[in-house]
Amino acid sequence: MQTADHVIVGVERTWGARLRLVVEGYRKLLRNPIGEAVNRYIELPEMVTRFDRGTVQGAELTLEGPAAGPWDWGIHYGVLAATQEKDGLETPRNTDQRHNAGLFLDRRFGRGWEAGAAFRYGSGLPYTPLHPWTDGLEYGTMLGELNSARLPAFHRLDLRVSRSMPVSWGSFAVHVDLLNVYNRANVRSIDLYYDAAGGVFYRTTAYQSPFLPVVGLTADF
Repeated sequence: MQTADHVIVGVERTWGARLRLVVEGYRKLLRNPIGEAVNRYIELPEMVTRFDRGTVQGAELTLEGPAAGPWDWGIHYGVLAATQEKDGLETPRNTDQRHNAGLFLDRRFGRGWEAGAAFRYGSGLPYTPLHPWTDGLEYGTMLGELNSARLPAFHRLDLRVSRSMPVSWGSFAVHVDLLNVYNRANVRSIDLYYDAAGGVFYRTTAYQSPFLPVVGLTADF
């Protein structure tokens, strides 16, 4: 059974209706943390294990502009270190994303129209790499040290235009989202395979969603 001790400290400061600043720090000590995936294959069954203990600690800073007026904006930055230990060996947890940041900007134009942009950045998450293996006769792949490699950093820009309209039964809204505007090739996983027919090893890289336009409708009754 997993248990945890938490320590959270924070400071919040507001300057009238113009600016809001929040700074928080935290530390979580885990005992018998729940099993985590040994390798980062999202869709496939994975080997899991239970660790003796773990630690999650970090800090977050949020700076926000006013909610009044036509403009809203905000900046977020966080640092985090998440580790786990088993039999005296400490390794990063799957959630050990050391740096993450975000920036959003929204503008209201009246008559229900609104436009916004959001930029997100995250440093690379850890994963367990695969290495070539052979005994001289057979060839294949083997797992490397647990979470000893990291994916490349992630970043993308999303844009949205929306309009909400009151109707007799509530409200109706339509929005157009442009996800990953500059078509960033964000890596989801890196794998190694052995081609027995060709007698060669090759790596494959899977990516997250490319540029994607989305149209949505919502209704409130």
